[in-house]
Amino acid sequence: MGCRTKALRSALVRVVAVPGTTQVVLDRRGDAPGRGAWLHEQHSCLDRALARHAVPRALRLQDADASQVEAALRAAIRPE
Repeated sequence: MGCRTKALRSALVRVVAVPGTTQVVLDRRGDAPGRGAWLHEQHSCLDRALARHAVPRALRLQDADASQVEAALRAAIRPE
């Protein structure tokens, strides 16, 4: 979603929109219900996704507050 490069599933993390809400969570196991998107677990990949407004678009959360989405993802992704 961020850098748009292909990688093995083990090298990516899934971001999931919780059904019925505008909440976004990290799905480390990769099997949570809800609309999901994949990105590398790196801040640089997240930065690219946010710059392109890819997170709300991929998760179909146009009503979501982008700052809340960004804060949740930054807190969950490990530092580089």
